[in-house]
Amino acid sequence: MRVYVCDDSPEHRALMRAIVEDVPGLEIVGEAGEGSACLNDLRERRPDVLVLDLRMPGMDGWEALERLRRCDDPPAVLVMTSSPAHEVEERVRAAGADYLRKGASPDEVRAAIRRLASSSD
Repeated sequence: MRVYVCDDSPEHRALMRAIVEDVPGLEIVGEAGEGSACLNDLRERRPDVLVLDLRMPGMDGWEALERLRRCDDPPAVLVMTSSPAHEVEERVRAAGADYLRKGASPDEVRAAIRRLASSSD
C-alpha cells in the first residue's frame, strides 16, 4: 500500500513515516509541505492513500481536496488535522475523505490507512 503525506509540519511527516514504514506492506512514496506540490507529485507517485493536513501555507488541504475531486482516479484521502472533529469532520466526509485527529495512536493511523487502501481497490 502506497502512502503519500502532505503536511506543513516536518515533525508530523516524520511521525507518519515512522508509523507507516514500521509495517510490512505499507510504504511512504512521497511527501510535501503544501497542497500544490502534493498535487503535482501525486500524478507521478500514484499513492493508494494520501494523508492530508488541512491548515498549510500556499494551497491548503481544503483546496487540495476540491482539486482532487476533479482528478481521474484520485487516491483515497485521510485528513489528519488538529482541528476538532465537530468543526471539520462533516465537511471532510462530504468532500469524500476520511477524518482522523492528529494525535491518534499509531494503530488507529495504520488501521485507517489500511481501510482506505483496501476500499480504493
